[in-house]
Amino acid sequence: MGQPLWGVLYLLLSPTPIPHVASGIEGFWYLVLSADQFDRNFNLDGGENALKSTLDSQRMNALADGLRQLELLRQEGLISEYEFEQKRRQLLERF
Repeated sequence: MGQPLWGVLYLLLSPTPIPHVASGIEGFWYLVLSADQFDRNFNLDGGENALKSTLDSQRMNALADGLRQLELLRQEGLISEYEFEQKRRQLLERF
């Protein structure tokens, strides 16, 4: 969570009930934080990995849809095997 000082303090106070109470309060606080607030407070990249993952999945879905459409055209005989392979390579290079 990027808070090593708190971790050390909790370890030092572990024989007492203080870390247990504080952990309960922090746990509740984490539950009521929105995802954006949590990312701003605790993720060093500010949630950029989540955004990148979403964009990557969108790109993969677009690629899969394009390949499916090409396959349908090939199966229906509207494009040749050669044309299919060329278009497939172009799609893969673009993504």
